[in-house]
Amino acid sequence: MQVFFAQIQRFFNYIFILLYNGWMSTSEQTSPLTKPKHYNLEILLFSSIRILVHAMMRMVYPFLAVFGRGLGVDLTTISLAVTIRNFAAILVPFITSIFDKRSRRSGMLTGMGLFILGCAVVTFFPTFIVFILALSLTFIGMHVFVASMQAYQSDTIPLPIRGQAIVITSTGWALSFVVAVPLIGFLIGRFGWLSPFPVMGVLGVISIFFLLWLVPPGKKAITDQAEKVQHGILQVFTSKTAIAGVLMILFFCAAHEIVNLVFGVWMEDNYGLSINALGVASTIIGLAELLSVAAVSWLLARLGAKVTVAIGLVFSAISAIAIPWLGSFGLWGAELGLFLFNLAFQMPFIAYAPLLTEVLPFARASLLGATLASVGVGRMLGALVAPYLFVWGFQFNALAAMILFLISLFTLSKVKTHQEQVINPT
Repeated sequence: MQVFFAQIQRFFNYIFILLYNGWMSTSEQTSPLTKPKHYNLEILLFSSIRILVHAMMRMVYPFLAVFGRGLGVDLTTISLAVTIRNFAAILVPFITSIFDKRSRRSGMLTGMGLFILGCAVVTFFPTFIVFILALSLTFIGMHVFVASMQAYQSDTIPLPIRGQAIVITSTGWALSFVVAVPLIGFLIGRFGWLSPFPVMGVLGVISIFFLLWLVPPGKKAITDQAEKVQHGILQVFTSKTAIAGVLMILFFCAAHEIVNLVFGVWMEDNYGLSINALGVASTIIGLAELLSVAAVSWLLARLGAKVTVAIGLVFSAISAIAIPWLGSFGLWGAELGLFLFNLAFQMPFIAYAPLLTEVLPFARASLLGATLASVGVGRMLGALVAPYLFVWGFQFNALAAMILFLISLFTLSKVKTHQEQVINPT
């Protein structure tokens, strides 16, 4: 076990060094005075909070059957909770737009307040309906916090080191599976399915105190775009290439959810894994995502965003259909399949934002808001379909995911940057 953790530590060191060197030039590395006050502490705090809020979202996947048994419902019914949670994402752009006229800190505090409320309600009222409410509140809170945090970073961090800050804090998504989910598995195995909620709620309260202490209250948006919002949304829905981009994201997120929702049930059924073992197995996904961040950084610099997304979609389609076949070789094959699948998926998931910011340069916020909603709707549709496909066998989930990834690749071919539209408007 000590050898395992030593290898994990070496892997983290390698990833962070690679990210650091990939995003910063030599001159930037030797100019620490350009960083804002409390820069390092803010990076540490934001990364830690992202581990917490993302862990809440992601723990349902490996422990879906466990939550179902705890609440006394079957797989189809517990999957409905995830479907409703994902649908709640359509509210996020409307909530986050409020904080363009208010302080970024108020947005972060609101997000954490929603997160804590979600943890609290299910702790005191552990029923299925309240469980759905808890998942939805924590999901919305997660997105509101992350959006406000990234807006704060964009407002306060100089451009030369902004990329470094955003990449480092984004590793909280991957670390939530590497660090937090195994710990959640231990909690559930020792104290029951409800135990993560009060623990994460208390950590959320502690996070609010640190935000109040560290983040200044007066950092507002640089420009007030309230009057431009409606016009921006109209640009999105009247642009064929913008719609293609939104649909591309919807399709590949649905594809990922079709596999991701049931992988824990599949591994528990096929290999008889315990709750703790499921948590440890989830670490593989987090490691794949950390590696993918580094890979995307390298590919973006050399091939561009569109080619990187295309490579990721092709890789995702192949890895999806390969999971059942690899699983036939035993547990190690299933874990390898999940590693490759999540490594591949993160490539288009990370690279789509740099691509779409160049589609409608005068309506970036509106287009990225629409993509955020499409991520939630795609996951909702995937969660809705996944349990019905799983009744026929996990191989049908894999086949459906492959088809959706290929459809997403087709819609990518219709996406053009603003410069491409000017040169070739047809």
